[in-house]
Amino acid sequence: MQTFFCRHSSSLDIDVDTFNFLWDNDYMAIHYPHTKSSNGYKDTESLNPNDYDTSGKKALNALINISKNGGYIFCVYENKRNYKIGFVAPNTKIELIKGKWGNKNGVGNRVAVLKGLKFKSSLTLNSSEAISLTCAQPRQGTLCIWRSTGARVKNIFHGKISSKILGDLTPDLQEVMCSEFLRVHSDDRLPRLVSLLTPVGRTMKDVDIVGISATGTKIFAQVTYSKEPQFKINKLLKYRNENNVLILFSKTDNPRDEKNIIIYSIEKVFNEFILTEVGRNWIENIK
Repeated sequence: MQTFFCRHSSSLDIDVDTFNFLWDNDYMAIHYPHTKSSNGYKDTESLNPNDYDTSGKKALNALINISKNGGYIFCVYENKRNYKIGFVAPNTKIELIKGKWGNKNGVGNRVAVLKGLKFKSSLTLNSSEAISLTCAQPRQGTLCIWRSTGARVKNIFHGKISSKILGDLTPDLQEVMCSEFLRVHSDDRLPRLVSLLTPVGRTMKDVDIVGISATGTKIFAQVTYSKEPQFKINKLLKYRNENNVLILFSKTDNPRDEKNIIIYSIEKVFNEFILTEVGRNWIENIK
């Protein structure tokens, strides 16, 4: 069963009472009030994705997918401090939820027609409990499939113990693991990271880890669960000079130095990191 991300943000333009209704009654919802041909004076009730523009069509297709096949949905509600993971059972009917518009677009108090699904069951998370999900949430979009965190969302929902094998760590957690490993390792092949220059992952196009070593050189690293992908090696080569250390953490049968890039086994990183005190604490506390 697939996992989804749903953002109930100010872009919904609904009033506080409507926001609270969704939260209090275990609903997820989208608000695309206009079709490509509607006049804008009244919210549409159409459930045909082809009636909407690109973003509305994408969101409604995702909602129909969940309605038919079920799914786990991590939901952000802008006016709430907490978060929810909801489970929608297969063949759950899409409901037209009527509330009120907010004041963002100057039509406050008008009837807002949302398309929503009711959770069969849900789990409320506080900010601390949800941190491993909120740090990885999509930057844009209202409702979408969330493949990268599927196992993590389900494990949290069902109260399972956090993943203990490398393959179950999502890409963002693998990146964090490698950056922390660079601080505590005892391998002479690698530099010792003393500080980061950018947030790990998601910030720079070509690299996942950028930092300064104990000797003052800059560290540029790529992290992947794939086996030595050439395109990532090519990206690292852009940063090659005598003052930089380049590292590719990946699956590999042949750890080595090649073209001034340290090819390093990500499996070795995991196996050695969890034997350290820092690594044990980290793996026990991630969700």
